[in-house]
Amino acid sequence: MRPNLTHSTTLLLLSATALAAPLATRTQSWPIPSLEVHFMGHDSGLPGGQWPEAHKFNSSLAFTIAVAPNSPSIPCRAPWPEKEIPTTPLPCDADGFEFQLSPTSSGLLTETSFVLTVRKMESDP
Repeated sequence: MRPNLTHSTTLLLLSATALAAPLATRTQSWPIPSLEVHFMGHDSGLPGGQWPEAHKFNSSLAFTIAVAPNSPSIPCRAPWPEKEIPTTPLPCDADGFEFQLSPTSSGLLTETSFVLTVRKMESDP
């Protein structure tokens, strides 16, 4: 009887592993017809590069993705506190699309130096 119990346990583990397997990924490129980055720069023209508290604002990124010809562009945007660039995936305004900011190949991650990755989340047929 003991071998049957071990065999059943193994089958359950294999089933759980199969369900947790990642979906197939494909790489595509989409044009980004507009991209705006808004942040407080050190050399802003204010004396000493200091921003008065009443004039500080969050950094932000806003862009659109042209996924298909003759289809509406998909807007994506995110604000964040100065110098606290988010690295977790952020949703776009269309279901199934998200974007993420990550360091450049040289390790930089600032309001002006980042890698932008956009993902379309879909399920395998």
